[in-house]
Amino acid sequence: MKKGYAYEGKQGIYFEVDKFEDYGKLSGRRGKEAWRQEEEVLEDKKKPYDFALWKFKKPDEPYWKTEIGEGRPGWHIECSTMSSKYLGEQFDIHSGGQDLIFPHHENEIAQSEARFGKKPWVKYWFHIGYVMIKGEKMSKSLGNIIPAKDFIKKVGPMEARFYLISTHYRDPLDIKEESIEQYKENYRYVFSTIKTIKTILDSLDRTCYLNDKEIEIWKNMLNFHKEFINAILNDLDTTKATSILLEATKFINKEIVPKENFTLIYSAYEFYNTVNRIYACWDNILIGEKEEKLVDELIKLIVDIRKELRLEKRYDLADKIRERLREMGIDLLDKGLETGWRFI
Repeated sequence: MKKGYAYEGKQGIYFEVDKFEDYGKLSGRRGKEAWRQEEEVLEDKKKPYDFALWKFKKPDEPYWKTEIGEGRPGWHIECSTMSSKYLGEQFDIHSGGQDLIFPHHENEIAQSEARFGKKPWVKYWFHIGYVMIKGEKMSKSLGNIIPAKDFIKKVGPMEARFYLISTHYRDPLDIKEESIEQYKENYRYVFSTIKTIKTILDSLDRTCYLNDKEIEIWKNMLNFHKEFINAILNDLDTTKATSILLEATKFINKEIVPKENFTLIYSAYEFYNTVNRIYACWDNILIGEKEEKLVDELIKLIVDIRKELRLEKRYDLADKIRERLREMGIDLLDKGLETGWRFI
């Protein structure tokens, strides 16, 4: 009010939109395009598009005692106040649904920049696409809400994360059973490949020699790495990044896993580390937990026991162990009496 951006009415204190030259820079809505906000107090405002900063006390409504009287804050000023309290007069990222661009975020910008005298108040705005259920926007009024806990319990925490990440943040996410199943399968495909890469990597000598064919494979792997990073740098294009991830995983299984070359395997391992630093879907494999180490030790123990059975020429039991492990998704790779293993 002291700066001339706000005025007092009979029912509250309002932001005078015409006094703020940059109003509409986020939404593109100015003047008549920003027409009529808070219609219940139209007669109290200078212009229909001015908005309430503070609402004076009314019967049967919550209120606070302050130096400007008894009342409560307007919707928009609440968010600006919380933001500035914890993040300061300027900060980097503000997110929200696309339906909040106007008037909420537009008003947040106007009142915050007018208050602090700094521009921009926020450097990057992330407006998220709607969550849809069978083509309809998820909303309480339609009764088609899926509680997050129920969704995570049904799909799995990391599978749910991968499913949500794989759609660009600005695009609508239409939740369908068939797409969920496909992404669960994609998640398992990547999971299995990372496990195989780690297993092979631990068994190889650290030699760096590459022949001409392997050099081409290595260059292709570096290119996948670069393309993934560029997709993320381009407005967090996780749709494209996920497509690159799956294409690279197919390439790794076809061209790198069979070679068992340390440099090639390590390049694939580093690719997945980069992916996981952004997606955080495979921490339990790449960061390493006690359970993962226990699984490795148990499989090595089974492999050692099977080796003793083969030395004793008890091949039926040795083969039975191999078949059972394969049913569980573990492939044993015999080379003479020595045996390696990988997840399939």
